[in-house]
Amino acid sequence: MDRAKRCGRHMDGAKHLKGQLARHLASLYFLVLLTAILVPTPAYTFSGTCAIWAHKRNAFIATNYPGTQAGFDAAKAAMGTNGSIFIYGGCEGSITIGTLQDSVFVYAYDSAKWTVYAKAGSWRDRSGQARLNVDSLGIAVTGKAVVSDSARVRVGLAVGSHSKVNQDYDGSTVRSIMDIRETVTDLSNVYTYGQLMRIFANPGAAHTSTVGGFNGEVYSQLGNAQNFTWLEGHDFGSFHRGSGTLTEGVGGTHTAFIGYPTGGGPVTRASGARNKVSNYSAFTVSDARGSDNRANNHGTGSITNARGIYSLIANTAGGTITNAYGNYIANPDTAGQGAGAITNNYGLYLENQTSATISNYSIYSNGGRSYFAGNTGFGATNPDVPIHGLVTDAVTSAVTQVARVEHQTTGTPANGFGTGLWFSGETSTTANRNLAFINSVWTDITDATRKSRLD
Repeated sequence: MDRAKRCGRHMDGAKHLKGQLARHLASLYFLVLLTAILVPTPAYTFSGTCAIWAHKRNAFIATNYPGTQAGFDAAKAAMGTNGSIFIYGGCEGSITIGTLQDSVFVYAYDSAKWTVYAKAGSWRDRSGQARLNVDSLGIAVTGKAVVSDSARVRVGLAVGSHSKVNQDYDGSTVRSIMDIRETVTDLSNVYTYGQLMRIFANPGAAHTSTVGGFNGEVYSQLGNAQNFTWLEGHDFGSFHRGSGTLTEGVGGTHTAFIGYPTGGGPVTRASGARNKVSNYSAFTVSDARGSDNRANNHGTGSITNARGIYSLIANTAGGTITNAYGNYIANPDTAGQGAGAITNNYGLYLENQTSATISNYSIYSNGGRSYFAGNTGFGATNPDVPIHGLVTDAVTSAVTQVARVEHQTTGTPANGFGTGLWFSGETSTTANRNLAFINSVWTDITDATRKSRLD
C-alpha cells in the first residue's frame, strides 16, 4: 500500500481516533502537571503513518490534519496562542515542533508513551480563565483535574494557594511535601474534612495482606550521622482559635469499626489504637514509652478536671460484654524473638504525688470493691503474707504505730461506741465461720474524760 493510500485510510478513521483521544484527554491535562518537559525546538521522529489532531479549547474546535510537517505547521498556525496538538501513531521522516506559543501544548504518542512539549504560558478555558499555567517553576492547574488511571509526583505537590515552604500558625517555617490548605466557610455538611482517604478492600481470594487507610512514616537516612531532635510519624491536632465555645476538642480519633453501618463478621481482636516502641538495634533506648499521654495547661486559663488518661467502656445496644477491664496490664513478654531479660518489673508504678496544694493521693478509689491477690506490702517491698506492714525508722526505745483501725459515725456517738477487728476461718464443712472479735469501746464518751476498754 503506497503512502497516499495509507494516509487516506487513517484519515477515514479520524472519528474513531478522536474518540480514543478524548478518553485520554482528562488524564493528559493532569499528566502535564506532573511530567511536562519544556523543550524549545525538538524534532520528533516517527516511522510509518501518523495522524495529527488539534483542539482549540477556547472555541471548542477540533480538527484533523495530515500526518506531515505541513500538516503540523497548519495545526500550529490554527491554534494561535491557545490550543493542544496531538501527534498520534507514527510519521515518516521527522516533524519539527519548533517554537510554541504561550498556551499551546503538543502531545506526541510513540512507543506506548506520551511526551509533552510546552512553552511557558497558560491554557485558558472558553471564558478566558487561566486553568493550566506553565512557568519556570513548573505547571499549575486552576480548577478541577481528573486522572482516570494513576499519577505519580516525584518531588513534591502543593495543593491550594500555598507553596511547599510555608509559614505555620505560630510563625515558624514549615516545609511540606504535600501541603493542603483551604479556608472553609460552608459547614452545613455533617462532616467537613481537610483530607479523606478510604480503601474498600474486596479481595477475590484468601490473603495475608495488611490493609491500611493511611501510613505515615519518617526515616532518618541510613548512614546519616547527624543528630535529630524529633522524629514524628504523624501529627494530628485540633486548634480552637476563635472566640466561641468549643464543646469538645479532639486531637485525633482512632476507631476500629465492626459492622458499621451494616455488615460485619467475627473478629478475633480489635484495637482502637496501638502505640508501641520497637527497638530492633543493638543500642540503648534510655526511656521507651509505648504511649505518652498528657493534659497540659500552657495558658493563664483554668482546667477544671485534667485527666492524663480517661478510660470508658460502653455497652448500649443490648449486647454482652463478658469481662470489662477499664485498664488491663499484661505480663511482659520475654519469650518472643529471642529470650530477653527484665531486671525489675512494675505492673503499676506511681511516683510520690506532692504537687497539689491541698490533697495528694497516689491511689483514690471512690467506692466499690478492691481485690488484691498475692501478698500486699505497706512499706514492705518484699511482703511474705497477704497484708504486711513495715515501718523503718530510728526509734530504739518506743513504740511505732504500724497500723490504724478507725470508726466514725454520721450520728452522735455514745458510750459503747467503738472499733473492732473480726477474725473468721473455715471449719470442716463451712467457710467463713467466726473465730473471734477484738473490740475497743468507749466507756466514757466525754472527750475531756474519755475512757475505753478492750473486749
